[in-house]
Amino acid sequence: MPSTALVEVPFDPPWRATPSIYDAANSPARHTGSWRQFRPVLHPERCTRCWVCFVRCPEAAITLDRDDYPIVDYDVCKGCLLCVHECPTHAFSAEKEVR
Repeated sequence: MPSTALVEVPFDPPWRATPSIYDAANSPARHTGSWRQFRPVLHPERCTRCWVCFVRCPEAAITLDRDDYPIVDYDVCKGCLLCVHECPTHAFSAEKEVR
């Protein structure tokens, strides 16, 4: 069998790896957090700072702090829980929203 050479994929920081959107969406300007039934909760001890949640969040509700850990803006987060499902280390859990 012929061997297949592995392809080295370069790693880009999140500001280069995100889609080519040059202007922020208007979601952060709208406080839609009251729509949630479940909220994503980060467990930082499990987070490897891979930024998958940051890149995948459709509402731009997840930003990164100085140390590149994700921060969820609960005023903007609609509770789609995409971050919970996409996180490779299960650093996010879904918890029932309590008002």
